[in-house]
Amino acid sequence: MKLLLILAVKDPKRQAAYREALEEYADCEIVDALRRIPGLTGKKPFHGILIDLPLNVRSTYLEKLQIADSLAVIPNAILNMSPGGGAIKLLMAAGKDGSAATLAQFISLCAATVPRVVYPHNRVPLNLNALLSPTPAFGADAEQAFTMNVSEGGCFLATTAGRFQLQETVWIDFAGLDHRAAVKGRVCWRREWGTAHAAPGIGVCFEAIDVALHREIMVLVERTKAESNKRLFV
Repeated sequence: MKLLLILAVKDPKRQAAYREALEEYADCEIVDALRRIPGLTGKKPFHGILIDLPLNVRSTYLEKLQIADSLAVIPNAILNMSPGGGAIKLLMAAGKDGSAATLAQFISLCAATVPRVVYPHNRVPLNLNALLSPTPAFGADAEQAFTMNVSEGGCFLATTAGRFQLQETVWIDFAGLDHRAAVKGRVCWRREWGTAHAAPGIGVCFEAIDVALHREIMVLVERTKAESNKRLFV
């Protein structure tokens, strides 16, 4: 049975070249923008995601945040074509499922993993200082961290500790906000230090949060969205 991949590429000629290179091994669903990826990964399981380098370079920071959940769970890599002969190159793919330096290696990596569904989250780049703890007491084992982005249902906390495991319960105390109440969360994904060219940390789903605190965070989220959209059109 063929693999099911997402191929993110806008240029029609590059689409055709990538399709031809992959048709023996995989069926590809093509998208012309990164923001369309979460709509696919939230509906059915995929073995892998391939992104064309020019599309990735031209995509906005917000678009890249929107696919962070998908890239954290599904094997992925950046593709490019040599300007001369059009040979396809795969930029190094590395993650929790393994690494690949060539397209053939990436196909093997995807074939060895179970296809996955990833439910999308509307992430916004928002930095909030936070205390992160394995218990609601926030004792000596609590650590200082900060959010890289926040959504209505959770956040990504930058931390190099690496001690929090998938499905573990954590407690968060957001500093500097008017409403201070401990937030109960669950680790839904993690990125260890040194495994990717991205900030290490944990993705946390909120399981219990004070209503007033959540409302205050959402005001900050909406304000950040508005400021980001304004910059895009200036």
